[in-house]
Amino acid sequence: IKGQTRPFYFEGGPLTFTGGVRNDSPSDVAVFFGPQSRSSITNKIASGAVDLSGVFYVCNSTMRLAVPVKAQKVIAGYYNLALVCEADNLFDNVTDGIEIGVGWAPVTADIVLKGTRQKFNVLKVNTNTTVAFKGEGASTLEIADASAATYSGGLKGDLSVVHSGTGSWKLTGAANDMNGIIKVTAGTVTLTAASRFPNLSGIEVTGNGRLVVEDAASIPASLATLRVTGGGHLKLPDGLNLTIDRAVIGPYALEPETYSF
Repeated sequence: IKGQTRPFYFEGGPLTFTGGVRNDSPSDVAVFFGPQSRSSITNKIASGAVDLSGVFYVCNSTMRLAVPVKAQKVIAGYYNLALVCEADNLFDNVTDGIEIGVGWAPVTADIVLKGTRQKFNVLKVNTNTTVAFKGEGASTLEIADASAATYSGGLKGDLSVVHSGTGSWKLTGAANDMNGIIKVTAGTVTLTAASRFPNLSGIEVTGNGRLVVEDAASIPASLATLRVTGGGHLKLPDGLNLTIDRAVIGPYALEPETYSF
């Protein structure tokens, strides 16, 4: 894309890109994939690379993405859309992470991880937005945000979540059926009293991470694993009765026993 001074739209479809997409001078123009009106088309960037200095914008379509993106920001915009991640580490070179929704209109967005691992330096969800991250095949979503944020959307399917940013992340959504683990390696993650994770299989807190569970109903009564190591802090609500298949606290694997804290 060359010589564009206004946002550039790939409005047709379905489209398959096999040579990637590059935005030349001026390089900071937003590039939109999907029509401006509501649609059900599916586009795919199958090979090459996405090299933009501006915004990679998905709207009104399904985008199947199999190549890494270099951009200032990814926006999952309006009105109904899905971003399907078909390879690992697609967004490591996206400076400002992902922004979902537009605020001025209702948006429904699914971010689907197809057995992949994705990391976002920033996750921002605007008002008027219904969003879910979904794992199809064992997938990991890593949030490396250094700011304070609240996430009320869904975390679903075969998904684990890692928080590695130094900021704080409050989870308030009740529509979470993810069956993986929540792992905190830095910053603070709070499962608020409104949140529900009935299929959670494990909790890990390590490094400088802190996990706060405000209500016993937020997590299941039994977990496969619990690990609190390397300076990690875990705060559980009073009166919680929890059965754990394997627990590691500090350097010690706990023997089968009833423990009170």
